[in-house]
Amino acid sequence: MPSMRRRAVLSSAAAISIGLAGCTTARERVGDLLREPPERVVDPDWSPEPGTWAGRGYDGTNSRHNPYASPPQQVPERKWSYNLDDWTRSLVVADGTVFASTDTEVVALDAEDGTVRWRNEVHDTRGLRYVDGRLYELRPSQDNKSGELWARSLDGEEIWHTDLDGSGSLRLVHEQAGYVYVGGIGTYWTLHADTGEVVRKRDSRLDIVVSDDETLYAARGGLLTEYEATGRTLKEGWQAQISRSGDIMLRDRYIYHAKRSANTWGAGTEDPELTITHYDRNGVESGTFTVPYYGVHLASDDAGIVTGATTRHYEDGLIDAAILALTPDGDLRWDYELPSGITNPIVADETVYTCTGEIEQSMTALALDNESGERRWSWSWDGERREHGDIIKMAAAGETLYVGDGTSVIALRE
Repeated sequence: MPSMRRRAVLSSAAAISIGLAGCTTARERVGDLLREPPERVVDPDWSPEPGTWAGRGYDGTNSRHNPYASPPQQVPERKWSYNLDDWTRSLVVADGTVFASTDTEVVALDAEDGTVRWRNEVHDTRGLRYVDGRLYELRPSQDNKSGELWARSLDGEEIWHTDLDGSGSLRLVHEQAGYVYVGGIGTYWTLHADTGEVVRKRDSRLDIVVSDDETLYAARGGLLTEYEATGRTLKEGWQAQISRSGDIMLRDRYIYHAKRSANTWGAGTEDPELTITHYDRNGVESGTFTVPYYGVHLASDDAGIVTGATTRHYEDGLIDAAILALTPDGDLRWDYELPSGITNPIVADETVYTCTGEIEQSMTALALDNESGERRWSWSWDGERREHGDIIKMAAAGETLYVGDGTSVIALRE
């Protein structure tokens, strides 16, 4: 039975509902009063526990660095593999389970032996994200004009799902303090963590969000923006002008932004360029440096920055590729040249892991010492990759390196 306060609010809401027809802010405030506060409240500084790979960038910092994992340091063995129906969209590891998504399925596999725990057929799952015991699925519509966010328990049971009309391509999901923020093209939503109900909708583009406390930093359009998550609303702080293309990452006291050459995926320019700029937590530019490559995405290790890079891209595949290790100020620590296209690197246990290979040819996983750049091992298999983009997915959790390509998920251990 509703409390006296709740009945009073209901009566007040009914009395003024007509007057609120044109006042969105007032309607939102009344909804806040009618709605029970969230019981699920994730701490702003939540981070993945050992044995976890929470999403593409690993955690809220987007650093692709798992400090708790110890994947193979010597030539590994394939412990198990699982055949997929389509290309690997994302890999998540949590609570002894590997979650993989493609355009047609989401499957949960036992991390130890690869047996199927559950499987759901889907029309498209663009990304998976694990947050504090919950699995999120981002599903754009087939026309990319709307989308859905699904929240599941780790045993596959639906907790809720929410339709997000007019969202375009869904880009990200971030949860903290009782609310879930979902970014699309030109819009972001705030959802109630218990029910998935939309409590706020704002015309603001969020492409990438990074965070390690109550403060969020978002790349949107040509701006890097600071936000304070004040409950249901993101309160805008400082802004810095940036390129429209690139990655952002938190490392120590700084926010790093990578600006790629305009036609990274074109037929190649004479002068490829990757510019990395870092800002302090007050939005003040503290340094910038450039390397003569097309950049991919940033990763972080104990000594600085790691990125995968190429000098040219043609329709039949990437060539002249390299892994670059830089100091925080951009000095080259080491580079490791590769004969063909690469996967965005990840870092664990003082080791950089990546994959290399041409389209429709065998693939090779590599482990490089993060201090010297020397190769620790390589392991090849008959995998597949697409023409463009970050297609081979990698995750490091526990003592295992997981790789997802165009045909399968593979678990590698010593």
